[in-house]
This record gives sequence, structure tokens and C-alpha cells, in this order.
Amino acid sequence: MMSCRLQCCAGLLALCLTAAPAPGGQAGARAAAPAPPCGGQAHPNDAALGEPPSVELWEVDALPADWRPAACSGIERRDGAVLVAVAGRFESPLDGRQLLAKLGAVSEHTTIDYWSQSERRWRPLLEDAYALTGPDPDLARDDFTFAELESGRTLHLLYDDAEPVGPVVNSVEIVAVDDTRFTIISRNLTTARLIGLPIAAPGDLTSYLSVERDGDDVYRYFALHSSALSVPLLRNSNRIHRAVAVYRYIAGIDADQRPAVALD
Repeated sequence: MMSCRLQCCAGLLALCLTAAPAPGGQAGARAAAPAPPCGGQAHPNDAALGEPPSVELWEVDALPADWRPAACSGIERRDGAVLVAVAGRFESPLDGRQLLAKLGAVSEHTTIDYWSQSERRWRPLLEDAYALTGPDPDLARDDFTFAELESGRTLHLLYDDAEPVGPVVNSVEIVAVDDTRFTIISRNLTTARLIGLPIAAPGDLTSYLSVERDGDDVYRYFALHSSALSVPLLRNSNRIHRAVAVYRYIAGIDADQRPAVALD
């Protein structure tokens, strides 16, 4: 509108891979460009509580030549990128710090499933995922503790995508977190490779995620994932479901329920 590792957080977060023709319906290409809430009026608008999230997809080369993502999103315009935005509302008894702790529990991310539109079944998003003490993939450690999830902190993690792409190291910047909200920006620090060939340079897989309380036990969710890959790996319908899988994980929606968005 990751292969992603948390647009999977460079996404869990850019969780989309690459481009086939965009599906029709609510996730098709739109005239309006994506806009995160940190830059003013968000687009798309979040869906009503109890409804599937709003989802839109754009191919960046089809957007106006002077369009640039809001600087606060941490996303740069990159040739050939595909952008997916997910905006919704959900109920949760957890506070903002506890919701962020779901992303801090990196080893649990292998339990995230997405609906494969092409295969008509639920599939795992990741084969492996673990926290790192730094940007070196050999520095594996236990999941991040609650105390480590502080504003201004940059964390590192490794995602091994379920698609045929090698492991990728990601950074996750905690822009802000308190009891009512959290905002993070994630991006790949290492090159994504397919059978040894580079398909995404550092920064080609970037995600912005904002979750903010909007009433008692109600949260507004907005994510924008940018994926610039040199080869196609997924249909856009699967990109969308991969991005929505992160929303479902944060919102606590089980994968055995109906697919979160209907594309056909």
C-alpha cells in the first residue's frame, strides 16, 4: 500500500512482501495517499469498534511524484515500494505498556498466523523469531522484559519469515509508551535475501505502528507498512492479510475466527 521480519516488526510490522495486481474492494488502490496520525489527519480512517479494520494498499510509483510519507512515520519513499495501511478499533483490558509487551515477547511471534488468500488456509507468519542484545544476528537473548520497553529505547530482533527469505535483523524504535498508548517504528537493518540473492536493502522494509486509548478499554490502531522488494513474493491479497495478522495479534483476535478482511 515483510519478506518482512515485526512490515514482520520492520516491520511485525511491514508484514507484506511484494506485488501482484491489487485486489478489488476496500483494499484496492485509492486516490488518497496514506497518512499516519502523527502527521495530522490519518488516512484511512479507523473502522468502527467491532468491525474489521479499514485496509488500503498503494503502489508508491502510482502516487504523485511529490508525495512523501510524514517524517514522523520513519518511512521513506522508495521506488517500487508497496504500502499497506491498517486502521481499526478494538477492546482490551490491557494498558498501553502491556499491549507493547506483546511485541516485546518476540519468541511468541511465531504463533502469529495469517489467512493465505491464495491457499485458502491459515499459515504461520514466521518460522523463527528471537530478541537480540544488539544488531548482530548471533547475539540471541531472552525476550525483552517489561522494564526494557521504555520511550526512546531501540531494540533489536531477528525474524525468519515463513516465506523463502533468509533471516533479517530489525531495529524497533520505541517512540513513545505509557499507560494509554505506544508508538514504534521498525525497519530491517540487514539485507533480505532470496536463495542468497539480495531482494531488499536495509530500510526497504519499514513500519510505523500507533496504538492509543480512545475511551475505557477501547484503543485506536494505525499501522503503515512499506515494502520495497526487487522480486515479487506474495500476492497483494496475502500482503494485506499479513499486515492484518499483526492487528489481530495486538487486539487479541484468534486466528480461528473469520478472516479479518474480505477481499472477494
